Amino acid sequence: MICSWAERLGLPSGVEPLAASWDDPFKTSAGGLTKPALTLSSMAAYGAESMYAMFTAFALTVVATLPSQRSSAPPTCATPTVRTSIRRAGRASFRRTTNVHMKVRPACVFHAVPSPPSVRRNTVRRIFFVVLTALLVLPASASALTVSKAELRSGQLVLEGTKAAPGIFVTVESTTSAAGKRSDTSGNFKVAASGFTAPDCNVVVSDGLTATATAKLSGCTPSTTPPPTTAPPPSGSCVIDPGAPATFHAGDASVYNFTTTGCTGGPLQWRVIGGGIPTGMSGPNFQGQTAGNLIGTPTLEGTYTFTLQATDGTGATDAETFTITVTAPRPLTITTPSDQPAGTLGQNYCCVMLSADGGVPGYDWTLRAGALPPGLQLSRGVIGGTPTTRGTFTFTIRATDSRGTTADRTFSITVN
Repeated sequence: MICSWAERLGLPSGVEPLAASWDDPFKTSAGGLTKPALTLSSMAAYGAESMYAMFTAFALTVVATLPSQRSSAPPTCATPTVRTSIRRAGRASFRRTTNVHMKVRPACVFHAVPSPPSVRRNTVRRIFFVVLTALLVLPASASALTVSKAELRSGQLVLEGTKAAPGIFVTVESTTSAAGKRSDTSGNFKVAASGFTAPDCNVVVSDGLTATATAKLSGCTPSTTPPPTTAPPPSGSCVIDPGAPATFHAGDASVYNFTTTGCTGGPLQWRVIGGGIPTGMSGPNFQGQTAGNLIGTPTLEGTYTFTLQATDGTGATDAETFTITVTAPRPLTITTPSDQPAGTLGQNYCCVMLSADGGVPGYDWTLRAGALPPGLQLSRGVIGGTPTTRGTFTFTIRATDSRGTTADRTFSITVN
């Protein structure tokens, strides 16, 4: 007997989750699933990016499994406590790992022990199609996330908006703080947080599925100070190595690394003592024992000059000034091939995963011209369903990035 627990977290009406046994529980991040958590080998064949998008859309299940037991007695499954690990990759304010306990309702299932590989593969395949079906019954959204109110007064953040993906955790991030709240079933959201800081009074708002928004906070006074003309000299043997100026495109995931010489007792403590880092990036973060970095997706063009201070385990400090220039986004293009595999009448067609490059993510997807094969639907960048009519169907899809820049591509699907 294997007892598994699964908790439904906001699936559309009529779509039921499947209890399943996994070789590793999902990790959750502030109400949603983190991309690093989807490293299960059984999911690799379906593509981590696609599975991440689908599971994030519903925060589908948290699963824990008891060790297998051979027993003829009826199953007894107490409601367990699932311990998950919160880690938001790349954001300084989420770098530490926190244990979270949550109660989930039990549902016992029986399998042969051990389950053969084919059973495990079929279970994953069934869950994949359940999630896809749920994804396609949601209405497609051609509208980008919109912020209607954004203010920061005395450390109190209040941000409201509409047109987020329904039931998805919406994050609000400055270069130094982060907060979030799940949107309602209509895509409306309100995020409130105390102790929030935003040195440049800008925040990036995202639900991970639709286009992001960069908002200026009313009531906020910029707290950045100009970098010192000459950085303070080192107080000991710990020295930050000079770094060459960097240039990033707005909308590109970017990393800028710092290294040191002679520092001991790491990891080092890093902080900004002058200037400001690019909007959309966070840090400085420690990297290993004696290095650090900035990481993120810059969203606003400009030249950012800032001074960092590092402190090692002995208390020795040093400071160094760096410059990052953020230029215009790269041209937006749809990267999904135009010719797609043929489908079969009456059989599930899965799936065209639309992808784009350039611009400022995320992307909204709309049908621009032509018609999909009857029975197929476009929802949040995925085309799938069960075709009901034979023929060759040509249609044009439009991608719209967070700034309203568009790109079109024509596709063709044949149904035999």
